[in-house]
Amino acid sequence: QEPQRTYYSTITRADRLIGEVLAALDELGVADNTLIIFTSDNGPENSQPNPGNKLYYSVGSTGGLRGRKRSLYLGGVDVPFIVRWPGHVPAGRVDKTSVLSGVDMLPTLCAAAGVALPQDYHGDGVNVLPAFCGQPFLRAQPMFWEWREARARDPKDWPMHAMRDGDWAFVVNEVAGRAELFNVVSDRNQ
Repeated sequence: QEPQRTYYSTITRADRLIGEVLAALDELGVADNTLIIFTSDNGPENSQPNPGNKLYYSVGSTGGLRGRKRSLYLGGVDVPFIVRWPGHVPAGRVDKTSVLSGVDMLPTLCAAAGVALPQDYHGDGVNVLPAFCGQPFLRAQPMFWEWREARARDPKDWPMHAMRDGDWAFVVNEVAGRAELFNVVSDRNQ
């Protein structure tokens, strides 16, 4: 039944093609020297009920988290992150405690490649390679998000700014005069 049939067929095809790429890396003998990351930039799109709408086929799941794409709740910013690097990243390991962001990729990938960042580099990201390699990782500084298109009256998309520091998430919309604070470990669904 649509739209699930189209969505699942797309995922199945992507899975098969990605499998072919991974098999080719193995066959060429370069898999141990190739770090692969699968992730997303945000949560799933809000699907639409009208088959003529381009978003009709967006049926992704947040796994019960509040918010979706364009939301600063966990359902919009907490996304899957899968790393494959044989011989470096433990296979089958699930890490539910490390907190990382896209801004961490530059320092992390440079560290993985053995390349030093320029002396005058002052980015927001940190090297999370220890988390990739199965070591304990605790982020020392908070992460921040901004969504300028937030709608003050929308119950799911109202947060304009968010901060995550350890187990705590803070969302705020100063225009609407609204703020919420959550412990994302004890209140995962916010």
